Amino acid sequence: MPWNVFFSIALWCIWRNRNEGVFHGLSKTLSAPTLVQSIRIKAKLWFRAWNSTRLGPGRKKLAPQRTLSQIGWKPPPPGWLKLNVDGASNNPKGIAGEGGLLRDTSSSWVGGFVVSLGTCSAAMSELWALYHGVNLAWKLGCRTHIVENDSQVASSL
Repeated sequence: MPWNVFFSIALWCIWRNRNEGVFHGLSKTLSAPTLVQSIRIKAKLWFRAWNSTRLGPGRKKLAPQRTLSQIGWKPPPPGWLKLNVDGASNNPKGIAGEGGLLRDTSSSWVGGFVVSLGTCSAAMSELWALYHGVNLAWKLGCRTHIVENDSQVASSL
């Protein structure tokens, strides 16, 4: 077994044993001989599993499948505006925000917004972004606009 594999597993086992004593209040952490035996067993199991996969030494590595796709913003047709909105939430705290912008056919900025929502879900922040974006477009007198977002929930309404 390569020394770097054994060394890495040894460090992980020692660190985990220490953390169980400190953070979980376990007063019966492993003794040195038991810890060494645990390291040997884990290292053997890990190395055996690693060798049985395609990642092991002498194994053919599979190239990841890649697809090429063009990603980019496209301006709206003449006479229209494009509204791009997005919302996000920081789970588990649920602190959320949203924003959006309107651009015209020449990609020029027409208007935008950003809102701190306090606490809500990611889906709710996406819906608020859609609401505030459409409201902004309406206030600016835009009745013909295309909406783009990345939320299946908001898009399905």
